[in-house]
Amino acid sequence: MQKEKMTVEEFLQLKKDAQVSLILFIVFGVFLFSSMFYITAIGARTQVYNSIGITVFLSVAMTAFRPYFLPKNILEKKQPELKQYSTKGYSVSSAFLKRVFLVYSVAIIVVVFGFASAYATRVETILPDDTLPSLEQKSIIEQKLEGNSNE
Repeated sequence: MQKEKMTVEEFLQLKKDAQVSLILFIVFGVFLFSSMFYITAIGARTQVYNSIGITVFLSVAMTAFRPYFLPKNILEKKQPELKQYSTKGYSVSSAFLKRVFLVYSVAIIVVVFGFASAYATRVETILPDDTLPSLEQKSIIEQKLEGNSNE
């Protein structure tokens, strides 16, 4: 199907798919970036998770968002009269649902495992205990003990 020779019904179907795609993309983005913020706030492995998150976000953008949104915008710029048509009465196509289900299910699985990996390896800072002797004190104590055992 060429994007330049499209009926109004095909365009309205594309427009409906693009609208749903935009909503899903925004919801996924908010979910992803809020989890990135949380991982950063708790002090876990932020670099690993943020790298995974940005990669998944861009992959979703290229496979589930751009193929619907970009052609719709191009057609609306070439033919501004198409903007006036409403998508009421149209539902998303089955090809769109298959693609979106596959892309978002893989993306969510990768994000969840990345989150679990980053969260589980949280780095705990252990502060030195004041009751334990320092290295200098330990050497002085050892010297005194050696001196007592020699006597």
